Amino acid sequence: LVHGSPLKNVEFYYSTSFLSEMISGAHLSPEALAEMLRNLGADRKAMVDFMRSFIRDEKYLAVDLTHVLSLSDGVISATLGHNSRELYLPQVQLLFLFSLDHDFPAYFRIMPGSITSVTSLKMSMQESGARNVIVVADSGFYSDKNVTDLESMKLSYVIPIRRNSKLIDYSLQQESFFMFEGRPIFYSTRSIGGGRTIYTFRNDFLKAEEERDYLGRYGKADSRMRERMGTLSVITNLRTSGERVFGLLKSRADIEQSYDTFKNTIHADRTYMRDDYQLQGWMFVNFIALILHYRIYSMLRQKDLLSRYSPEDVI
Repeated sequence: LVHGSPLKNVEFYYSTSFLSEMISGAHLSPEALAEMLRNLGADRKAMVDFMRSFIRDEKYLAVDLTHVLSLSDGVISATLGHNSRELYLPQVQLLFLFSLDHDFPAYFRIMPGSITSVTSLKMSMQESGARNVIVVADSGFYSDKNVTDLESMKLSYVIPIRRNSKLIDYSLQQESFFMFEGRPIFYSTRSIGGGRTIYTFRNDFLKAEEERDYLGRYGKADSRMRERMGTLSVITNLRTSGERVFGLLKSRADIEQSYDTFKNTIHADRTYMRDDYQLQGWMFVNFIALILHYRIYSMLRQKDLLSRYSPEDVI
């Protein structure tokens, strides 16, 4: 959490810290730490029991996976795949469950890079014991098969669909609205059967921005494009208000921020652990650091100090 240190430097940070007075005689050589991580990672049950203590009858948000690079030959679960930078490298997949009630990650699972998102969700739900799960994915996740699979698992979902989808009816005139961050968000709904509903949200402020950009680029108006500008459509099996659906969709940003923090702030985007057990232990330690990072963030938010300080400032 404090130093984001490789194993070889931990002993130095310990010896120059008051921790060496509080906890004397700790063995922190790279070899001792590697063995500790391996022993920790081999006891997945203890890790799951720890994480289950955070998972009660709350609402959780499960999202599609992120990738962590693994550059060690001994990590069997790492498989070759493309990352966001289109680099073809060995990687494992990481899934979080995020508490919507308390705004922190409550569960993680490492998956082989070759396992599909829906399969990983099913395995994670079984292991975590979480029941109240809402899956919010990106538009690339939507397919009729994926939605059917989620429904067979009795999972709620909110999934954006592309603006050119035939499921969207832009001619619907009956709109409701709610206020979001001081601006009105208009929306229409369309039931498509099977308990599925299409919500189409329209943000006129965003529409004006997109329209200005489009006219600046192409110099002429396109009526078909204009009706889609400023809109965001989702498919969901939730029976709730448009404001609630929109809020869940925006809460996906919290998960994306946790991934960003995990990879960039805690520097957990790649690992040189030598085997799968060591990788599990290393990831668990980083997961705890991430929980602590979010607790600092939560304290700053409660005290209305986020405009002045970041968690890194506090650390």
